[in-house]
Amino acid sequence: MEWEIIRVLYREMTYRRLKANPQLSADWEKFSKAFKRGGSLKRTLLSQSILYSLFGLILFPPLLLHEAL
Repeated sequence: MEWEIIRVLYREMTYRRLKANPQLSADWEKFSKAFKRGGSLKRTLLSQSILYSLFGLILFPPLLLHEAL
């Protein structure tokens, strides 16, 4: 039940953000394509997790090489 609420709220926020973009709101085809790409909560969380993990590996490599913390 909670995940359904989160999913609906996320899609609504994505819709409002895209609707506020004048370049996308003028062309319905671009808008629907961007909404399909940006409306997936799983895809967004997965991509953000991967990017933040890579950023952490680049920023903190000495923590991985240090043997005794």
